Amino acid sequence: GRAGVPDQLEMPGVGRAARTDAWDPTEEALREFEGVYSSAELGTEYRLVMEEGALVARHRKLDPAPLTPTFRDAFRLRNASAVFTRDASGRVEGFTLSDGRVWNVRFRREAGGG
Repeated sequence: GRAGVPDQLEMPGVGRAARTDAWDPTEEALREFEGVYSSAELGTEYRLVMEEGALVARHRKLDPAPLTPTFRDAFRLRNASAVFTRDASGRVEGFTLSDGRVWNVRFRREAGGG
């Protein structure tokens, strides 16, 4: 790796994650993530929408918050990390949300979105 930049990141409870290049998606790429995502575990949902060229997460109890791209198919959402998953055909199907309190909470994309 580059001098002073570790190639691997130690994440508590996860082990090693290889460092990946920063991701700067186009507006078109971000549109793939629009939709409604719900978590049975938390009994809550997020609606992801494009606003002024940025992907924004809307939640009925929280103020809208931008999703900041971190690495491919992953974003920072407030103090949490959202990592999106795709199905066999490459369509975004959901994401897992992790922060200091919750780990890998699964959100599934609602059918008919997109």
